[in-house]
Amino acid sequence: MIFLKKECIIIVDEMLDKPQKKWYVIALNILLDVLIVCIIGLILLFVFISPVKIQGASMENTLKSGQLVATWRFAPSSYNVGDIVTIKAGDKIIIKRIVAVENEQIAFAYDEEGAIRLFKYKNNEWVKQNESYVKEKATVVDGLFFDIKVYENASKITDGITIEKGKVFVLGDNRNVSVDSRKYGQFNKTDIISKMVFNISENGFMNFIFTVLFPFSKGETQ
Repeated sequence: MIFLKKECIIIVDEMLDKPQKKWYVIALNILLDVLIVCIIGLILLFVFISPVKIQGASMENTLKSGQLVATWRFAPSSYNVGDIVTIKAGDKIIIKRIVAVENEQIAFAYDEEGAIRLFKYKNNEWVKQNESYVKEKATVVDGLFFDIKVYENASKITDGITIEKGKVFVLGDNRNVSVDSRKYGQFNKTDIISKMVFNISENGFMNFIFTVLFPFSKGETQ
């Protein structure tokens, strides 16, 4: 017991003799830790996040020309209906919404309001899709539909488009101007470059940071 008491006394004496760190040294250490975290964060941004600047009106009103969005560079192998993705289409990079995935059967027809709508074949009937994100009533056919028939109404649909394995069908939210799978056809998943994760322009601070860090990054929509 006497030996333990002596050891404790020695430790306490050493702690008392050891000079305490100044407040500015502690603050500097904290600042360095924060700086390291920020640097690691920036590296991760450059590696995983690909900012895309929207050009054109094809994704209105969801995305407007001039806005900056963050996309996940390493897109997953599986995608869901509703995902907004960037895709390589020839020599262009376009950003569109996935509206159908493999094994789904789709068709286009006019609804009761005279709008061209997307229908899917489910339970032995053609069902009009609820697409609240579509900008306005779609009526334009010429120049947008290539080798795809637009039926007079759902009851007139005789044949649909079956999405092939490993492929997706994409459309712009502004259907009257968007050049998408109606022209290019179905896209392979391997054509997908990245998947949108959030709209940078909706946050002023994030928009400033990304604009400064990635002034060279942009995508193209049409």
